[in-house]
Amino acid sequence: RDWNFAARAGQGLNRFIADYGIRKGPV
Repeated sequence: RDWNFAARAGQGLNRFIADYGIRKGPV
């Protein structure tokens, strides 16, 4: 129940962070 939601949210957050890092570039 919450596990699936947490996993999905975590994956989305990880993807968002990855995209943000790529856009901002290594600093």
